[in-house]
Amino acid sequence: ASATLTEGVLGGKRSLRARSSSSGRSTTASEGEAKRHRPDHYGRLFEDGLLEFERGYPWTWELITFVEDYYNKFSALIEGELRALACCWDPTSDVRPGAFAAHKVSQKLKPFGVQVYAGPCSSQEEAPYEDTGPRFYVSITQAALERFGDAPPMPEELLEVVGPGEW
Repeated sequence: ASATLTEGVLGGKRSLRARSSSSGRSTTASEGEAKRHRPDHYGRLFEDGLLEFERGYPWTWELITFVEDYYNKFSALIEGELRALACCWDPTSDVRPGAFAAHKVSQKLKPFGVQVYAGPCSSQEEAPYEDTGPRFYVSITQAALERFGDAPPMPEELLEVVGPGEW
């Protein structure tokens, strides 16, 4: 089994979210500082899917700073560009809704190592579960590879939070 860690802000608090490839699920639970939850905090992270750090992360990692910087630089621009292309979200061929808009934005941001994808559509939460519109994903993998080559190693404090595994 493997897991994917993502970083974000939830309710104004920094958080780590884990998604296990073996279960394919993630749910949410609130937690305090990582050191307060040893030794069972990483079990909670992978069972409940989320740890919150009310006072920020108790570590620094250049990779997280890089992702946050890219978010701050490009998120409003990407949103604005996608909204401006909303007239093109409905496909005229056999592609996902939003694929043309994602492609146009990706072309514009390619020099910065940013790629936008149109994933599976969002859908209603209750029956009949009809599609409600495109869902977009942003990758900065190319920018990270150009910046770092190999990813900088995780800080020991973060390794203590996520526990043993292949990271």
